[in-house]
Amino acid sequence: MRPDRAVLHAAVRAAFPCAATATAVAVSLLAASGLAQAQSTPAQQQPQPAPQVMAQADAKADTKVDAKADAKDREIKDKEKNELPVITVNATRVSTGLLQTPVAVTALSQEALTREGIHDVRGLSGKVPNLQISQGADSGVQINIRGVGSTNFTEVGDPAVGLHVGGLYSPRPQGALALMFDLEQVEVLRGPQGTLFGRNSTGGSINIIPAKPEFGSTYGSAELDLGNYRKRQLNLVQNIAVSDTVALRATVSAIKRDGWIHQQQDFTDVDMPEHGFVADGVPDVDQRRNAKVPRSKY
Repeated sequence: MRPDRAVLHAAVRAAFPCAATATAVAVSLLAASGLAQAQSTPAQQQPQPAPQVMAQADAKADTKVDAKADAKDREIKDKEKNELPVITVNATRVSTGLLQTPVAVTALSQEALTREGIHDVRGLSGKVPNLQISQGADSGVQINIRGVGSTNFTEVGDPAVGLHVGGLYSPRPQGALALMFDLEQVEVLRGPQGTLFGRNSTGGSINIIPAKPEFGSTYGSAELDLGNYRKRQLNLVQNIAVSDTVALRATVSAIKRDGWIHQQQDFTDVDMPEHGFVADGVPDVDQRRNAKVPRSKY
């Protein structure tokens, strides 16, 4: 029980005649009494936060972390959108970036070729600047870059534009009619390339780079392309990883398409007796060139 203040003051004044000292002693006694009462009273436990409050705090912390991660991902995606994709070319016999290559070169990937419907080198005409390709005599292909080309398709003629398939020079223009499928990319170099690619590249060079076998996995794919004029194109690719250092890759591509000419036969039998033409039941046109051609030969 806490002692009365008045009683303590009276007791102190009786024991200590000095008022200042009495007051100090009274204060000391009161402090001692309060300390004793505090020690006698059992200590109250600190209130613990409720589990629900803690769960809400953890959820808020996780939300802040997720928001920071999402903001970082958006920043990375925005940066990737603003950056140009790096295209690697071998125009200088060394793999370099397209923008860092000091040569007038155009590179087309297999995806771009498929999107444009290009299946041989003739399809590049009109898709690459300064490149014109036309069909020549003897199934040859006349390639002109910047107006420089050759019309001599014989064995003694040298083309003015070099054609390389897988790094190997193709001396005859007929080789340019090979199907272009399962390629890594096609590179068209404009301007004289004799320093890097030797002779027969006065106008430029066309480099066809096939896709390389992959050592990491074994897989295959099949594609069927249908179009107008009864177009049927079948593409098969098989990659076999034999070991970490040996891999095989096989590609088969076939394309067929009907012609765009509709054949008509002329069986006209002129019947004009007044002019000396009497109908005899036999067409008047030359039947040697009026024969029906089957669709398989279109």
